[in-house]
Amino acid sequence: MRKSFLAGSLPALLLCLSPAVSAFDTSPATAELTASNPRVEFAGGDMLLSNPLGACPGANLAECDRLTLTVDVPAGFTEQFPGSTVEISLESTSDYDFVVREDASGATVTSAVTTSNPETASFLVQDGLTSYTVDFNLYLGVPAGFGGAVELVVREPSGNGDGGGSEVEPGDAYDLVPSVPAQPRVVVAVIDSAINPYHDGYYQQPSTVTKEVLAELGVSPENVVALTRTGDFAADLAADAAFWSAVEPNTPYHFVGTNIIATSYAGAGINPLLPESSKSSHGVGTSSSVLAGNPEAIIYFVESEGALGSEESHRAAFLHPAVDIVSTSYGVSIPGTGFQLPENRAFEHTYESVVGKGKLHFSSAGNNVGFSNLRAGAGPWWSIGVSGIEEDPEAEPGSESDQLLSGILPDFVSDYTQALPYCMNCETEINSSVPGTSFSTPLAAGVTSAVLLEARKRLGHSGGIVDSGEGAMAMVDANGVTMNNWFIRRAMEQAAYIPSGGDFGVVGSLTDPLSTSTPINPLAPWLQIAWGELSAVPAKGVVDSALAHLGFQGEDRVKDLGFCEFQTELLLQRQTYWNDIAPQLPTVTGGELTGQTPEEDPFIYCDSMVPTHPESNDPGGSGQIGSGDNAAPVAVLTGPTVAEINEEVVFTAAESTDADGDSLQYGFDLGDGTVTPPSSDATVLHRYQEAGDYLVTVTVTDPEGSMDTASHSITVTGGETGGNEPGPGSSISASLRVNDQSERVEAQAPATLTFDASDSAYADAEGNAFTYQFVFGDEASSEEYSAPTTEAVVTHEYEAAGTYTAYVIVVDEFGNSAESNEVMIETTILITVGGDNGTVAQLTVDETSGPAPLQVVFDGSQSFTSEGETITEYCFDFDDGEAPQCGTEDTATYVYTRPGSYEPSLMVTASDESTATAKATVSVGGTGSNPGTPSQPAASTGGGSGALGGLLLLPL
Repeated sequence: MRKSFLAGSLPALLLCLSPAVSAFDTSPATAELTASNPRVEFAGGDMLLSNPLGACPGANLAECDRLTLTVDVPAGFTEQFPGSTVEISLESTSDYDFVVREDASGATVTSAVTTSNPETASFLVQDGLTSYTVDFNLYLGVPAGFGGAVELVVREPSGNGDGGGSEVEPGDAYDLVPSVPAQPRVVVAVIDSAINPYHDGYYQQPSTVTKEVLAELGVSPENVVALTRTGDFAADLAADAAFWSAVEPNTPYHFVGTNIIATSYAGAGINPLLPESSKSSHGVGTSSSVLAGNPEAIIYFVESEGALGSEESHRAAFLHPAVDIVSTSYGVSIPGTGFQLPENRAFEHTYESVVGKGKLHFSSAGNNVGFSNLRAGAGPWWSIGVSGIEEDPEAEPGSESDQLLSGILPDFVSDYTQALPYCMNCETEINSSVPGTSFSTPLAAGVTSAVLLEARKRLGHSGGIVDSGEGAMAMVDANGVTMNNWFIRRAMEQAAYIPSGGDFGVVGSLTDPLSTSTPINPLAPWLQIAWGELSAVPAKGVVDSALAHLGFQGEDRVKDLGFCEFQTELLLQRQTYWNDIAPQLPTVTGGELTGQTPEEDPFIYCDSMVPTHPESNDPGGSGQIGSGDNAAPVAVLTGPTVAEINEEVVFTAAESTDADGDSLQYGFDLGDGTVTPPSSDATVLHRYQEAGDYLVTVTVTDPEGSMDTASHSITVTGGETGGNEPGPGSSISASLRVNDQSERVEAQAPATLTFDASDSAYADAEGNAFTYQFVFGDEASSEEYSAPTTEAVVTHEYEAAGTYTAYVIVVDEFGNSAESNEVMIETTILITVGGDNGTVAQLTVDETSGPAPLQVVFDGSQSFTSEGETITEYCFDFDDGEAPQCGTEDTATYVYTRPGSYEPSLMVTASDESTATAKATVSVGGTGSNPGTPSQPAASTGGGSGALGGLLLLPL
């Protein structure tokens, strides 16, 4: 978890109070890296005092250790080995940080200021001799010393041809983005640490970015890039080194194939937008969570690594005219505890953004029991605070519980623990347990963006927020219907889902449910879940209910009067605090002074029966935009997925529908620069002149201007082998993808995976009349292989942890056959248990059963503790009479030599002496056993969190 200070007066105050001391040299004091001497190890940690201000803020201000580093490579080295880096790692049982500065310029080139162990960071190599100073400091805790290494990592040049990488130059990549004038869109700005645009998670849905959107967000054609993506992150990063070296801060870039447009407002010396391990993956999770709520949302990502919460990053997001919704997931906490403090200054530009410019702002309520309405982000009455609920997205409605480790009295709750991409240096891995209101918040923003986008589609509103007259800003203004941000917010209040009080589900819990979650009280659920849950699960009907409240046909949700009365009273108290009380209070946390009040209260109130509450001014209700009004068409596009150069192909949108029976107009973008004007012809014929992958888009418009779009992908080949009929002796090229991966898949058992052999084809003929026999790798013998099938796509469930080799045998009617590539499937069991004070043990086991001798890998690296603390010891007990293996290593490998049933466990101890234990079950010499189940949480051994050392702006 990243550590960063809130801009304000406190850091300067603490600097003034710091003792005047000098830096100590590490051992050795100098390190010289060359191609022939690429690695040097070092040690240090002689400082006597901890320094929570950050790594060595200046000479004679705080104790630190210092390493003088030189990197000497010949001229032309970076051209010959693009993407080569210097990588620095530091390991310790205490929380040491470091920062690297270039001596000649004094500029910070990288830093590692997280709670991770080891701490790692890297920076690009420069030609010639370059000198750096590396300063190490003890952030918090007892001086325990540290060890580490600096290493010159030489990247061999990577080709972009057969390896599957992109051959598209940045200027050409712009041509891959379709032009769809007047297409409805929604833009969600996410201000967070950093993003990893190589991750598969961003490429799972067709991109909705158009040339018109690029123009709105200020993306120049030369700043549109198709990244190299082969699955080898390091090689792909090296292949794209020329692009990354040219990226400028404060400049937007689009990554083709994703919905991401990103710009960097990171701290000094940080490589803009470059995905590297020294950056926090927090932003990867938050941006992915928006897309979980609405895969069609366009993400305007504002990187703020090293400058989280800066005025510049807020200005870039909150005041951008193309942005509709802003999501923020950070706030002020006390170092060493994670507990939030009452605040009296708001996030900069939020009032102007919401009240003046008509946007919506969602902000996290925090991960400890504290008042959401007293937070700078979630508290002000114009902003929307989001807390957590434990939801199983695969379960039926009603199976959920209130998450106690999140702020109270918010506006909404949303899923607290999600499965998300969460890495800066990988392309496929998914973290199955990413917890926090940091991720509840963007999910809620995503769900709301889905409502806004659907309303715009149905009414034919193109572009973003508009002035509907006399300064009144509207999120939707089309076909005589106007909807502002306050009306959208009121619709979400009414539509939020209310979990069943009698159906307490222990699902997806961050920790043992008895310690961190509780059933919903059916008598007064608003005390726990506010207006309710903003869920993306279709069965819960949040989007449909919100659209109904906005006036479309549908069922408007009916709620107990207590929701309206409690939330209205809470809102009035927030208005009093932020309008009248907060401006009179002194502050040390920085932020924007509140107290500005609009001439008219813009809020849309529900119908409360409390005499002191404002009268309802809610215009909502189902059916106002009824069957007599216009309904938007629904676009459907079909066509071939494979063709040859100059082959005539047919794309048709004839299956598109319109509920009103209107005559429709169809405009096609063929993906190669060919665009047809709108016409009544639902079919288009086309011949592609070059091989490649093309995205075809149709825009379907009705007479009222309402529209919808649909896309279809086609691959055009050179045509060398086409035209032949298959027969005896024909060659089959068999292909297998598992969950869209062709080499290796990691999953947590029980796991249901999708096996896709649809890319199998003849190498020398046309046709695909094949029979498929899938081998999943968990069969005891060939007699248990699945029966041959004509279905090219099937699913299979792996119940136990293990490593499996899967492949498919493809056979045709002539007796020709081929065996596909092998896909390695590794399944593990994850056990998560929480202790006191925010410490959580997470144990992953790669084998749960098998004959002796059975080797089992135990992984506790996903364990974590509260902000400001670190895991100091991992203790693995293998339950076979041998002594536990304890130390700072977060993984252990053990071989069971005797048959039996064992309950191995992991106990983690944090720097505040709190503990948590997770247990698994391993069966040796038998036929297998059920996965282990969480134990009861271990009791905390107590221990304070230390004296208040300053305020931190932390991811929540």
